[in-house]
Amino acid sequence: SDIHGTAFQSKQFHPGINEEYSIGGLEILATHIKVLKKTWGERLIWLDSGDQFQGGYETKKTDGKIITDFFNNLGLNGSTIGNHEFDLGPSTLNDVLTAGFQNGSFPVLSANLDMTGFPQLADHVQPNTIIKFGDVNVGIFGMTIPSPLSNPYPVIIREDLAEVAYANVIELKNNGADVIICLSHLGSALDALIAANVPGINFIIGGHDH
Repeated sequence: SDIHGTAFQSKQFHPGINEEYSIGGLEILATHIKVLKKTWGERLIWLDSGDQFQGGYETKKTDGKIITDFFNNLGLNGSTIGNHEFDLGPSTLNDVLTAGFQNGSFPVLSANLDMTGFPQLADHVQPNTIIKFGDVNVGIFGMTIPSPLSNPYPVIIREDLAEVAYANVIELKNNGADVIICLSHLGSALDALIAANVPGINFIIGGHDH
């Protein structure tokens, strides 16, 4: 999922197709997730590809906490950091994650964040993780687009994407991962670059281009 913080379903008018269409809605997403969990059980991997905290008024009013609560309650397996998570700076993002994850959390992943200038964010965000599904160890690493539209400073979003991705593939394999997923908020063009240049990735779950 890449829900852009749209917690409640709404109607928008699309002039190109001259009709209304529906966007968002955590209730709708929850219904789908429950059906999938009932069908696939422990074999279901549910991942979010970023931009949780930018969207409808309800998300902005709670600084994204409504989204973290939703994901926690429905058992999200992992999320990456989108560019819009930094709209209000890393301090606000850190506050949201601190408030939302007081009772535990899903892994929040981004391998290309240099958090040296804001080290407390590293309490919540890690480069990668391994989750066991039955007999299979699934390694997942996150990637965040180096977007001029976001406001990450003093966090630095690294631009050496292929090098970072390859280093995480090697680390995950050395730690016993059988399958490796790149959980990306890079957009399809950069996803294609990663796919063409980084061996060892089995799946890329992409966001940013919606």
